[in-house]
This record gives sequence, structure tokens and C-alpha cells, in this order.
Amino acid sequence: MERFMKNPKGLTTKLLENYDWDYIELPVTVNTEKLMGWYEEVVANNMHSAFIFSADKMTPYVKQRYQPLVSWWLGENTWGAAEQWTLQWPVQHDGVIPSAYLANEEQFPEAMDPDIEKNSVNLDKYFYGAYKEMYDTFPEGTFNVTRLLRFGKDTGLKKHTDVEPPDFLIRMHVQLQSSSGSHWFFGEDLEREYFMEPGKVYLYNTAIPHAAVNRDDDYWVMIHNNPGDSAVDHLLSIDSLHVS
Repeated sequence: MERFMKNPKGLTTKLLENYDWDYIELPVTVNTEKLMGWYEEVVANNMHSAFIFSADKMTPYVKQRYQPLVSWWLGENTWGAAEQWTLQWPVQHDGVIPSAYLANEEQFPEAMDPDIEKNSVNLDKYFYGAYKEMYDTFPEGTFNVTRLLRFGKDTGLKKHTDVEPPDFLIRMHVQLQSSSGSHWFFGEDLEREYFMEPGKVYLYNTAIPHAAVNRDDDYWVMIHNNPGDSAVDHLLSIDSLHVS
């Protein structure tokens, strides 16, 4: 199995449950002009809801037992502060929303729901326009735990995995804006470098150690989500699709 694959026909979720691949470019493209228009509206109207990856901004929203670890997680001596908007949550919420596993129990009691992924809904203030059109193009279960993420210049994520063996999690990335300075790195020594093109859609293996950095002046902007197994199988079966 190749580390980077462009032709996923014949693959299934089960066949991908291994450590032999990094990411897959799907035969799916999106209208970046429309999606960037939506993104610009979201940022203009909802900066107060951005979850900012810096210790002082992030710590108040996370579980107390995690608060001493925040600076180490972020690797702030290397990276700037990424910004993230949570697009789905069990209740309509207008403020900052962290990832569910990090969420402070007192502020976010709904995050304690073991079925939070299944019980989450689209937040009305984001669910419109080009994003809603894209969402409605795909089967139910494609857009789970959906977030809008952007990296400014010299901003990224340090080396990490999103699951621990023997678990696997395949994540979907929709690239709204990227440039020659925005790269993913995979491998124990981050030895494999990849560029995800704007307007394209990818699946990647979150069980492989990976990191990201943007060295360009422009923001690197993406939507990422956790499609369920049947949704992954559907994505792998697509011959060609443009979401206009």
C-alpha cells in the first residue's frame, strides 16, 4: 500500500485499518470561491467563538486535569496559535467551544455525553450557504465532529496522533485555501512531507504521527471532520464529483 494514494477505488474502511498509509486524495473537488466567501463571513461574525490554540486562550475552557499540560501539547516555542470554530455541538452555543474530550465539565456538561458525536447538531450560525450546500451533497454520517480550522503565518500543530493503537480514525479534510508554504508532515521523524491543494478533498490516517505548519503570509484554511465507516466507504467509491 502506498503512503499517498490518488486512486482509492477498491479500498474500504477495513482495508485502511493499518499503519501503511498516510493520506488519500479523493476524486472530489469543491468551489473554493464560494466556500471562502462563507469562511470570511464566519470569521467576520464569529471571532468571539474561535477556539485559539494558545495556553492563555485555551486553558479556561479545558478540563482542570488537562490545564497544566496545555503549553506542552501546543509546543508554543515552535508554533503560533491556530484558530478553530466548532461547527457541530449537542446544543446551540454562541461562544468558544473546545474539542469535546477537552471540554471543562462545568462549562460544557453536554460534552460528558458518551454519544456526543451522534447527538450533535449543526450550529445554526454556521449552517448556511456554501457550507450547507456541500454538507447536503454527501450522505448522512459524512460530516461528524466538523470544524473550521485556519493557520496564520508560522502557525501549525506539533507532532501528534489523534488516536492510540489499536484504534483508527480516518479524518476528511476539505482544503479551502492553501499555498506552497503550507505542509503536512507524517512519520515518526516527520520525514514525509505533503501539500494538500486548495479545492481538493482528502482522507488521512490520524493514527500516524503527523504535524502541520504554514510558512506563507496567507491563511491556510480547511474544514475537517470524522466521517463514519459507511461514509468513508462511500467517499472511496466516488468516480468523480465536483461540489459547485
